[in-house]
Amino acid sequence: MLGYETELDTVVHTLYEYYDAAADKVNTLGAEAMPRQVIHGDWHPGNLIFRKDEVVGVIDYDSCRVAERAVDVANGLLHFSLLAGRHPNEWPDEADEERLETFAAGYRSTVALTDVELRCVAHLMIEAMIAESVVPIARTGHFGQWTGFSFLKMVSRKVCWFRDHEDEIWELVSGA
Repeated sequence: MLGYETELDTVVHTLYEYYDAAADKVNTLGAEAMPRQVIHGDWHPGNLIFRKDEVVGVIDYDSCRVAERAVDVANGLLHFSLLAGRHPNEWPDEADEERLETFAAGYRSTVALTDVELRCVAHLMIEAMIAESVVPIARTGHFGQWTGFSFLKMVSRKVCWFRDHEDEIWELVSGA
């Protein structure tokens, strides 16, 4: 964006640092030992069928693959807990903790996550948020209807929240 090059450079550099730190943390915690399985790979409310307040079906298996199941959990936690507004500048930084807890409880009801997986989840959420935002912005300069710059600023704020609330996320996800 003309006139905002310095601020854009700062946001991109910050996201790079957040991503790198999250990846380092996941590797330090033991990513290579995390269980792998067939995962859905695209958890979000639009891929669930609801009857009243109950999930009765899961659809859209285009992103299925064998991967670490913690990646699947982190992706779902991210997409179910995001709070949005009309414009990314208005989106709150925090995640919806009730939705985080609800998604985690649903997943836990079928699969018991290891301590390593639980400790990695917040960092995997950071990686997912950045990676899923940067690719379309790099390709088009936009994320949907929003300019890439405004969207990246919002991503930076939310990622900072995830980083600063890692322990709270662990508590919600683990059911501790």
